[in-house]
Amino acid sequence: MNPVNRRQFVKDMARGSLALTTASLGANLLQGQASAASRPSAPGAGRARETVLLALDPAAFPSLDGARQVLETGRKHPGNPVLRPRPGQWDGTRCKVYGTVLYDPQDRQFKMWYSGGTDTPDAVRRRDGASRHVGYAVSDDGVNWERPNLGLVEYEGSRENNLLLLNAQAPSVFHQPDEPDPARRYVMITEEGLSTSYTKVLFSPDGLHWVPTPKEPMAARPSGRQHEPFCILFDPEEPDPGLRWKGYSLLHIREQGYRGRAVGLFTAAEPQHWTEHPTQPIMTSLDGMESEIHIPHVSRFGDLYVMLFDAMEPNHHTQTEIAISRDGLRFERIQNGVKVIPNGRPGEPDAGKVCVSPRSLFVHEGKIWWYYTMSPDTYQTGPRGLRATPWHRYTGLVQWRQDGFASLRLAPGAALATLTTRRLQWHGTSPLRAWLNAETPASGRGIGVELLDAGGRVLAKSSPWRGDQLRGEIQWEGPAPVL
Repeated sequence: MNPVNRRQFVKDMARGSLALTTASLGANLLQGQASAASRPSAPGAGRARETVLLALDPAAFPSLDGARQVLETGRKHPGNPVLRPRPGQWDGTRCKVYGTVLYDPQDRQFKMWYSGGTDTPDAVRRRDGASRHVGYAVSDDGVNWERPNLGLVEYEGSRENNLLLLNAQAPSVFHQPDEPDPARRYVMITEEGLSTSYTKVLFSPDGLHWVPTPKEPMAARPSGRQHEPFCILFDPEEPDPGLRWKGYSLLHIREQGYRGRAVGLFTAAEPQHWTEHPTQPIMTSLDGMESEIHIPHVSRFGDLYVMLFDAMEPNHHTQTEIAISRDGLRFERIQNGVKVIPNGRPGEPDAGKVCVSPRSLFVHEGKIWWYYTMSPDTYQTGPRGLRATPWHRYTGLVQWRQDGFASLRLAPGAALATLTTRRLQWHGTSPLRAWLNAETPASGRGIGVELLDAGGRVLAKSSPWRGDQLRGEIQWEGPAPVL
């Protein structure tokens, strides 16, 4: 085993990630599994373990000489909103992905469990809008969605609808194909409609026919605090069994001079029995630039937890910022105040609110896919505003390059740059193979990589790397190094 602690990048900067492995299994890349719903329960036998260094993680590249980290703004799909309210239907004013989207490779289909409702002036005046319900939609391309007539739930005297559940919202749905009980191949954890502090767990054989469990899984008002459990993460690679389920909540707090929304946390060994984490809250706006944190989403990318969260401004607009963690419990902000999904222009459907979803982040065909809730309204308008008018909510799609929440680029005025990675260690005697997720100009000098030991001795150099590849292998000058 030789410790290795440095890479050198010349002229052009890597975008995305640097992946390193001790085995020649070039197709076995663990970095792309962002959605717990689509990730295998455990790595398969015989797989090589890869180390993935993301540009999003400042600790991966502790030394940037002539380079800078850039947070990439997600590319909003030109067809947004991809799911709209349907006047006269159950989802007449609210059609939001407070829910789950995943790609099912077996069916070759995108599947969505979303929340909706129809606000009326009377419902707005009497309470916080109309009841919320959960519906189902499918798509072949992730953009054009069909709301199938399921015939499962009666609503206003008819079963001709795509409803799955009444009086529920924000479902986190997980497909567990290896579950021995076929009636529990899918699990859903969801809020209860307008009573967002109450949750329920349901199981299903097919993601459509759901059976609730009798007991509420979370005590959402412990010690005088009020949680609204929102995002559930199934984390099978977590070494502590008691932390393999993590529930991130909207936490209402009044303490230490802070009054407002923050991020809370519950943990569990299985989805029917949860415990409030000893440290509450796990993140507040006291260390940020926003006035409150509305709701969070957390997914796992290899060894890194990525949180997308609603940064609520004093004018009650919400936009998306990003934070990371190595244990899913303690998070650090990346470029405090920088938005990875900003509001749209006045008059656009996301001009007022850009909100995260419980579970709709995944990698597919070389891109990060993310479905979010949008609205032209803010929290100063709608049911909680002086006008008491219905809110209108839509579902949008935004994408990044795979691993591309952030990139490493030349700093202003720099012609060359050198990036130094954190120290890495390998076991085994196989030749070292390395890949870049990067984009360089065809006319540039490209990227050069040097492999150094702990003392700074050069073990290997690469030929110039050029191009635009998600997984472009580095070619060593001479034989590949054996560590």
